Amino acid sequence: MSKLPENLTVDILSRLPVKTLSRFKSISKDFLTYLSDDHFFHQLHRLRSQKYPFVLSVTFSVEKEPLATVHISSSDHRGQPINQFAKKIEIESRPVADLLPSHHHLVCIASRNNIYICNPSTEELLPLPPSSVLRKFCPAVGFGYLPSKKEYKVLKLSYLQVDLDDPNNWVIEAEILTIATPTNNLCEVYFSLWRVLKEKCPYVVEGPSVFVNGFVHWKIHKNPLWVQIRGGDERILSFNLEEEKFQTLPRPLSVTGYDSEFELAGIRGNLWLVEYTHESFVMELWVLKDWENPLWKRECRIDCRTIGKDIGARMMHPLDFQNAEEILFRVDEFGLIRYNVKNKTYSDLREEKSSFRFCYYTDGFLSF
Repeated sequence: MSKLPENLTVDILSRLPVKTLSRFKSISKDFLTYLSDDHFFHQLHRLRSQKYPFVLSVTFSVEKEPLATVHISSSDHRGQPINQFAKKIEIESRPVADLLPSHHHLVCIASRNNIYICNPSTEELLPLPPSSVLRKFCPAVGFGYLPSKKEYKVLKLSYLQVDLDDPNNWVIEAEILTIATPTNNLCEVYFSLWRVLKEKCPYVVEGPSVFVNGFVHWKIHKNPLWVQIRGGDERILSFNLEEEKFQTLPRPLSVTGYDSEFELAGIRGNLWLVEYTHESFVMELWVLKDWENPLWKRECRIDCRTIGKDIGARMMHPLDFQNAEEILFRVDEFGLIRYNVKNKTYSDLREEKSSFRFCYYTDGFLSF
């Protein structure tokens, strides 16, 4: 391969996953240079990785609290396995942790009191340092990547003051930790200290966060009294990761919430809202079409009774739109199913427990 023209060598290497390339460093000095210092090679590899992101699957097995094992596996866009490894983490009394993608190289695994940053490509998993804020209640975590600044940000909400009788008497501290990649270094990342924002979080949130287009989104707590006091019909809290400011986002007008529940999903660069009505077993999927003047469009309506009594009675969590007709869902305690919107049919894909998590990430060389 060393006799090949340099441009052809670089082109071939840029098509290989980091897991494979890491084995080449000891073969020759040229390979070591490409993988360590060649800006053109890294740029070409990054562009191709962004075009074809990898699929990350994560499961958790609790051995003896607080210790657990996180099992991480990845595959390419064709479904071919790329990598598989396991790490020990602490997840306290919560049965699973949240998997938060950045739509870039790194992912975040957040449990009740511990936050981990992981690069699946290099098999590195690092716990973040504890913050200076004395936590009163379980924090919520947001995570995302800002290409304009070439940095990741971790947002943590800590409930310092809790008043179950008065939602206006909650104090929710917001903290930011930045993970930066200097332009003069291709692989190493640098972690800042936690810093407390002046602006307090205005709402109690629930559920895992969703990162889309520079914003971290949460559901505002579903208690109708709290929403009436503090937010009217606005049921979504958004955080601008670059400007570091909170704002609210209105839900679709037909999503009443009285006999239904909804959740948010970030799918292929879009913010989705999924509403499930318990009485009718109907699920509606909405996508946010206009960010400046929030406009929601209903993309499809699913009668969950057509899926089966056992599955249809449970909340289905959309993971991906794999083509114009098929949606990939995670169903609690049942695993993955693929639903065809046009034919109204579904197929079981694999058996997984409710601890199964799934996201996309970009193959990359970043190292801690």
